[in-house]
Amino acid sequence: FTWPGSTIDNIPDSTYLVSGTYTNTYTNAAGCDSVHTLNLIVNNSNFGVSADTACDSYIWVDEVGMPIMTITQSGAYTHTFTNIDDCDSVHTLNMTIIPTGVFVIDTTVCHSFYWDTFQTTLDSTNQYQGVLPNLCGGFDTIVLNLTVHKRVYGSSSLTACDSYTWGTIGNNDGNGMTYDSSGIYVDTLVSSVGCDSIATLNLIVNYSSYDSTTFATPANLQVACDTLLFYTLDSTRVDTLMTSGLHTIILPNANIFGCDSIITVNVNILESTYSDTTATICDSVSWNGDMYYTTGTHSFRIENGNSVGCDTTARLHLTVNNSYELDVFQQSCDSIVWNNQTYTQSGIYTQSWTANNTCDSIVHLNLTIGGLAGCTDPLACNYDPFALCDDGSCFVIYGCTDPLACNYSDTACVDDGSCLTIYGCMDSTAFNYNPLAQCDDSSCVPFIYGCTDPLACNYSPLANIDDGSCLTIYGCMDSTAFNYNPLAQ
Repeated sequence: FTWPGSTIDNIPDSTYLVSGTYTNTYTNAAGCDSVHTLNLIVNNSNFGVSADTACDSYIWVDEVGMPIMTITQSGAYTHTFTNIDDCDSVHTLNMTIIPTGVFVIDTTVCHSFYWDTFQTTLDSTNQYQGVLPNLCGGFDTIVLNLTVHKRVYGSSSLTACDSYTWGTIGNNDGNGMTYDSSGIYVDTLVSSVGCDSIATLNLIVNYSSYDSTTFATPANLQVACDTLLFYTLDSTRVDTLMTSGLHTIILPNANIFGCDSIITVNVNILESTYSDTTATICDSVSWNGDMYYTTGTHSFRIENGNSVGCDTTARLHLTVNNSYELDVFQQSCDSIVWNNQTYTQSGIYTQSWTANNTCDSIVHLNLTIGGLAGCTDPLACNYDPFALCDDGSCFVIYGCTDPLACNYSDTACVDDGSCLTIYGCMDSTAFNYNPLAQCDDSSCVPFIYGCTDPLACNYSPLANIDDGSCLTIYGCMDSTAFNYNPLAQ
């Protein structure tokens, strides 16, 4: 309990945990001491712990037998009650729930399974059941769904040359070992489901044969020009030899066991000879009895033509430049100078030139002297685009060449910038006078004065200047009438 103090009397709050009589001295309204006595009884909360066991579920009730909760799982549960002193009573229940009924167990094993609950060994895939008494006085059913993977056995018989590395055999993996002798080999591996797999390999090892003397003697010397192609009996090419000396040749699957036959051969490689000529010509050349017209490398081979009985080959590296023949057409009024020569008559003239590629270039000049005479000035009014010779007849007339202008001249052939193209009324006294107009278009309208208000009774549709005469008050103008309007116009 916390007893409030007094800030006026400088008395702090006081907290009491046990029963007793407590006194505070305050100052009353008259300024005198006021002694206050607190007779305090402190009742305490309490805490409790209990444990219980039940089958499947347990109903926890309060102090008057009312249900608090239903418990279906083991664990510690807490609830706050009210004790006899009307204070909190916190109680913890450590509850053990024993499930009953049917229990299913799924398991996968290799080879066999020992079920210790029922002390039996099971070696095949199946569903097994058993019954056990439970702590609640009843019986539980145990269901075992068992998958048993049997040991896998695999066997293969193989024949290999020289050695064999045990890899894949059927669906079983080998152990990766390499064997170089015949025998029966057994290994325990792990199958795809993680269980033992017994693999047996029945292996026969045959061996390649080696001959390093028979074909290496001088009597069996192999002679060839440039290269020696080595073939098996079935015409399979197995090697290409390009240097003299002893060479080791592997003949695949050539011995009686179907394994390689490895021999040593003595080889003498003789060399063919070559000669090279480079030439640049015009158009064509005859070489060794043949004509050549194109740039490139051309060869001529003589079989067994050199001193050791091998081929000799002559190579011509040829560049062919071509001559050219060209026709040129020219026209002139009286004469023309061509290649420093003057020609005054029509005809075909031929000259030979040396081109940049050093070959002849023949040019034919097809010359025409004379022809149509006329004005050859394209700016003249009488320009003749077909005239070859100017006859001095050219003339030029300047003026406005725009047919839309009011001062257009149909005889002018050169425009002098004088064209007038702004049309309008040019009468300064007219109603629609246009001070920018250059050409009068006969559209002038005179000033007409009158009433321009269409609502007036004296409206004049021809008037374009209002003279202030409009009459707009309508009414009866008969002074003898009942509705006479003296203001009516």
